Amino acid sequence: GDRNDSINNTASAQQIHQLVEQLEDLGASWSQLPFPKHYYVAIKAWAKTAKPSYPSKSSSSPDVQTDAEVHCENLLHQLEARHLGTTGNHDQDPRNNEGDVLHVSGTPYERLLWVLAQAGKGGRARDLLMHFMSLQAQGFVTPYGDMNPYWNHALNAYFREGRTDSVLKLWGEMQAAKIRPTLFTYSIVLRSLAQSSKPTAAPQAQAIWERMLKSDLRPTANHYGAVMAAWSRSRDKNAPRKAQAVLQKLEEMYSLSNNSHDLRPTP
Repeated sequence: GDRNDSINNTASAQQIHQLVEQLEDLGASWSQLPFPKHYYVAIKAWAKTAKPSYPSKSSSSPDVQTDAEVHCENLLHQLEARHLGTTGNHDQDPRNNEGDVLHVSGTPYERLLWVLAQAGKGGRARDLLMHFMSLQAQGFVTPYGDMNPYWNHALNAYFREGRTDSVLKLWGEMQAAKIRPTLFTYSIVLRSLAQSSKPTAAPQAQAIWERMLKSDLRPTANHYGAVMAAWSRSRDKNAPRKAQAVLQKLEEMYSLSNNSHDLRPTP
């Protein structure tokens, strides 16, 4: 079951981590060991042990870290120290003895961002995202694929904390950075607005949904549902009519799509 999978994932991560530590001992006489890929594998192994968490606003503590967070952060710190010549505080120029820039893949950063998202650590996820983008701007790291997953993880971390204002602020920064949103990006932002009690939440959700309709991304039933949920919390006297209009649009799109599963209205 899930418990056995969790135990097996943790045991595997511990074994891989021990191998990296052994390679670090060897690296004392050969500075290139462990190679970046060794750290990547260890970080990915620990990331698999992370479990989703939804801390309440009153009880969440950013100071309490899971094993996955601790080990992934330590490994990334070691990777940077060995292969970028920095401890993560930019106290050294990440170049080798010949002055050549050393490149590191964005994979371990993306995995740690995902771990922080699972733990609902929005502030730390944003800090890591900004740190990664700084290294990227200097040419020291290279994203693995598009940049939107990195931003999505940071947005998701804030969402899991219930910090709608922080989600919207980061969403604005994402647009300013010209990072293309995905369906998941819109889902996080709309669901954040749906759980907000602010009077501006529903109109904002409506505007973002209408923007989606004009884009090349087709909203799913979940996006429509989030907009309706936002209106259901609104005290606007026209909120019921606006929610019904969204539902009617969903029914229309469901019919035009030949009853596509991802547009099917649910009870």
